[in-house]
Amino acid sequence: MKRISQNRDLFEASAGETITVTLEASKTPFQGTFSELGSGGKWTSVQIPTPAQPVEKRKFTMPENTREFFDIVCAFPPQDQMNPDAKYRLSFSSGGTVDGPNDVLPPFVGDINDLFCEFRLPGTVPGTVLSLMTPPEKSGPPKASKKKAAKSKGTAGKRS
Repeated sequence: MKRISQNRDLFEASAGETITVTLEASKTPFQGTFSELGSGGKWTSVQIPTPAQPVEKRKFTMPENTREFFDIVCAFPPQDQMNPDAKYRLSFSSGGTVDGPNDVLPPFVGDINDLFCEFRLPGTVPGTVLSLMTPPEKSGPPKASKKKAAKSKGTAGKRS
């Protein structure tokens, strides 16, 4: 696993690689949620947070298709009830490689911070979702042979 974008949570991982995602609340009640995996796969291990240990760990196995993606929503109390040092710490790890922990701070407006995380197979071309899909084969009406086209051309104006 390696990060391929510093601007967002975009990583490269090999098929079959096990990725661990750790989310920890710091100076705020744990109110983090994980979406289902975009490939339809399942989280393979879950550590449930408790008030004494506000940490959730989840694992997934990188599928053989081109990517895996999910959302993590970090909720915060209203501004007037929040500790000014409130944050979440987010880490990704696999096979001894660790990315993080990275701070997830309260948003400027509202009370949730929605993070989109994506993992791609090595060599996948960055870009839009369209670059991740196989282009459809071209199809269309069958072309008439030149022989038939010439024959029907010659008879078009004749009446029987």
